[in-house]
Amino acid sequence: MKISRNHVIAIGGTAVVIGLLVLLLMPSPLVVGMEEVRRSRLQVTLEGEGASRVREHFMVSAPAHGKFMRIGLDEGDRIEKGDLVAVLVPPPLNSREYEETESRISSAAALLEAARKSYQQVTVDLEQADR
Repeated sequence: MKISRNHVIAIGGTAVVIGLLVLLLMPSPLVVGMEEVRRSRLQVTLEGEGASRVREHFMVSAPAHGKFMRIGLDEGDRIEKGDLVAVLVPPPLNSREYEETESRISSAAALLEAARKSYQQVTVDLEQADR
């Protein structure tokens, strides 16, 4: 059997095409970082989303706005009446708010002084009424 020139060209062209496809489809090497191996602590960080269930709902409210600082208690810690459970840090005041607060403080001090004088007067009146 005699192989014609056209068959040789077709077989050669097919081999070239197959060779080019193999080179193009071959995976490229990955660039990796290398470090020296040494002993150290294993640090594992887990990230993810989950769901939690509230068994008991407590509402904590304050007559002022601010930022709750991190609570220094763990689950199951026992607390007594008067124990510090959380700290509420008020936001910084600007100059107008500061002046308003100062005037409220001075007004409250004046009202307290007036109440003390009124109490003293009522005490004196009561003592006179008893005589």
